[in-house]
Amino acid sequence: AGYTRPLVLTSQDTLVLLDSSWHTNFGRLVSRLKGQGVVIVAVLYDLIPLTHPQYCDRNLCKVFERWFAWVIQASDGFLTISQTARDEIVQAVSDRLGESSAKQRWYNHFYLASELDKKSLHGRVRGKIQRIFSQDSAVYLLVSTLEPRKNHAYALDAFEKLWAQDSKATLFFIGRIGWKCDRLLDRIKNHPALNQKLFFFY
Repeated sequence: AGYTRPLVLTSQDTLVLLDSSWHTNFGRLVSRLKGQGVVIVAVLYDLIPLTHPQYCDRNLCKVFERWFAWVIQASDGFLTISQTARDEIVQAVSDRLGESSAKQRWYNHFYLASELDKKSLHGRVRGKIQRIFSQDSAVYLLVSTLEPRKNHAYALDAFEKLWAQDSKATLFFIGRIGWKCDRLLDRIKNHPALNQKLFFFY
């Protein structure tokens, strides 16, 4: 077996807590590293479990609440995926810790990328997909996990009105099956337009 040298972190290092880190239990480690001068940065996509708990699993809301109370104390800075989320974090930290403590931390944002440069140029597109996109009609994609806050049901309501007016527009739902979506999933799978004007890839 080879020898593995322990990683030594100093005040020149930064520990980045990526999104969904609330499911891990490394509070003591983070506290120790912070004591060594390591900069702690938390990445957050949003605060939906706090701001819109009706869209999330009840246990997730509890876990997220505990984690957020801890992470705003432990972090030196925050990165979000939008300016809106950044502003929400600033406000939430200020509300919980006070404006003075909130100003001791920094806040920034970045945008998620698609990494299209990693897509193979030699891949083949399925014939069925090619036919749909080669038609002389609009194609709409909703790419996300199937869950209430993404408004798939609202989109489907709107397209049903379009289809009732004889629109040839096509609607794609693309994403994994999430939570609190049993009724919607049943509606999609039994929809008369499924695989004609409505497509679901998961």
